[in-house]
Amino acid sequence: MENNTNLIGQAKQFEEKINNIKNQFFSALDDFKKYYVYYNKNPEVNEFQNYYVNSKGQLQTMSRDLFMTSNNIDKNIEI
Repeated sequence: MENNTNLIGQAKQFEEKINNIKNQFFSALDDFKKYYVYYNKNPEVNEFQNYYVNSKGQLQTMSRDLFMTSNNIDKNIEI
C-alpha cells in the first residue's frame, strides 16, 4: 500500500512539473521569437541582446527540465 501511495505521489509530481512547463512554454516561445527578430534587426542594441539571451535560456531550461522529467518517468517505469 505504501509503495502505491509513493507511486501516485511521484506521478502527481511529474504531472505538475509537465503542466508547469506547458503553461510557461508558449509565453516563453513568443518572447523568444519577438526578441530574436528585434536582436537580429538591431544587434547593436544591448537590451534586445539581453532579452534574446534570457528568452533563449528560458526555453533551454524548460527543454532540459522536460527531458529530465521524461528520463525520471522512464526510470520509474523500469523499476
